[in-house]
Amino acid sequence: DREYICWANMIARCHNPKNKRYKDYGAAGIIVCEAWKNSFKAFFDDMGSCPEGFQIDRIDNTKGYTKDNCRWASPKENMANRSVSRVWHVKGYTFKSSSDAATFFGVTASSINAWCRGRIAEGRYYPPKENCFTELIYGDRARILEQSL
Repeated sequence: DREYICWANMIARCHNPKNKRYKDYGAAGIIVCEAWKNSFKAFFDDMGSCPEGFQIDRIDNTKGYTKDNCRWASPKENMANRSVSRVWHVKGYTFKSSSDAATFFGVTASSINAWCRGRIAEGRYYPPKENCFTELIYGDRARILEQSL
């Protein structure tokens, strides 16, 4: 079932150096707590059934897989919570994504990106708009990861 597959994959990416995702998890210090690592039952007792279409998500991506740091999340929530995820500050408002900001202001996500990060058009640089910027959710660790991509 979904929960067992999730549990097995979580352990593999954190504790099996042969797993293709190990470099992003285990090698980066992300581990599964001992209770979960040694028992699917303990994992299931803590997490419960996975809602249809959801996946496991670490609330704080600088920490490992534990009862207090995990939740079932939609793919959109999970993607917004990556180590390179940004918060968008636009004209005094804060958004979890450029798409959310775009919807609020009635423009495209590309426009929000240009407003917050600046853009080059026809060989000319246009700086970010005043009071528009982004910041990484996970600070220094995220900056290091982003630079290595």
